[in-house]
Amino acid sequence: MHVYFTTVVRGSPLNSSGELVKINWEGKVPVNRVPVAPSKPVLNDPNPRGNSRGGRGIILRDGSLYVASYHTLHVYDPDLTYQADISHPLFVGLHELAQDEDFIWVTSTAIDAVIGVDTSGTMHESLWPRESEFFQRHSKVIPLKIDKNADNRNLFLDPVHMRNKNHLHLNAVAIFDHQLYALFNRFGIVYNLTEDKILFESPEIIGCHNLLFKDEHIFINDSLGRNLVICNQDGTLHKTVNLLKFPEVYNIFKKFKDVKVELFTKIKRINLARDIIEAAANKFKDLGIFRRNVNIARPIFVRGLSPLEGDRVLIGLSPATIIELEYRREEILDYYQYSDDIDVCVHGLAAVE
Repeated sequence: MHVYFTTVVRGSPLNSSGELVKINWEGKVPVNRVPVAPSKPVLNDPNPRGNSRGGRGIILRDGSLYVASYHTLHVYDPDLTYQADISHPLFVGLHELAQDEDFIWVTSTAIDAVIGVDTSGTMHESLWPRESEFFQRHSKVIPLKIDKNADNRNLFLDPVHMRNKNHLHLNAVAIFDHQLYALFNRFGIVYNLTEDKILFESPEIIGCHNLLFKDEHIFINDSLGRNLVICNQDGTLHKTVNLLKFPEVYNIFKKFKDVKVELFTKIKRINLARDIIEAAANKFKDLGIFRRNVNIARPIFVRGLSPLEGDRVLIGLSPATIIELEYRREEILDYYQYSDDIDVCVHGLAAVE
């Protein structure tokens, strides 16, 4: 099995802020790796945590890899030889990708949109859930003020925009049964974009990443809680797998364990207090009360999810680590740690068995 993953390096210069890596899973040997970073247009990013840095979601289509960075889909062959770049004025803060027989669906996270493009980069559809009357009533949000005909790629980099109470942080999409679903990180919602309705809503998945429909279940990474959340396809909760209970994961975590970091992570779940907490944390960090990791990276931040045959999935963690989980028996079958630097985080993840 070959595994492809992207990394984001927190706090790094933009031109060295992440990679696309191919490994042989059985031998745990990197086969190749190439840098991934947005470059055209050049970005001036005021956010030190991540934002425009590194590689994002990955899909394999027609023998090519499509790898997202902040505003570009980079196309490679399976050996990571560069083929092309695809960008669009509405590619703003790309995160995860999905595909159907017609389009590649791109999460334009900074502007809460889902963009459907073909392999040439031509846009065929755009979806804006904040414009849904149903969702506006349910979550009391208003549409984003945006010129959809302008080049928006350099206009939404300020962290203040991402903390706006109306921001969904729409960071993942998935196709299931010919319908398109999205994950709203800020609200903890799985949303059916095709039928304009909520499938699943829970505070457990506020701050979540990734959305996978597999077998009879839906898989979501609870990034802050360090859990894999498994739902039934009717939107009810099936079970939650605490990844820290596995020695392979806890042994990584305990190297970085810090009471102040843990308290900060728990408080981050209080969505309404986010702006106050982050501002205070920045001041405390400047005074030396918090160490650098508080505001840059978190140990065992769960992000990256790929299906495997049978009852197995691959899950990404930080510092950059991938685990192979048998989710019915709740057993780690194998794992690979690429880096022990807490600022090197897995983002995109895909496997070819």
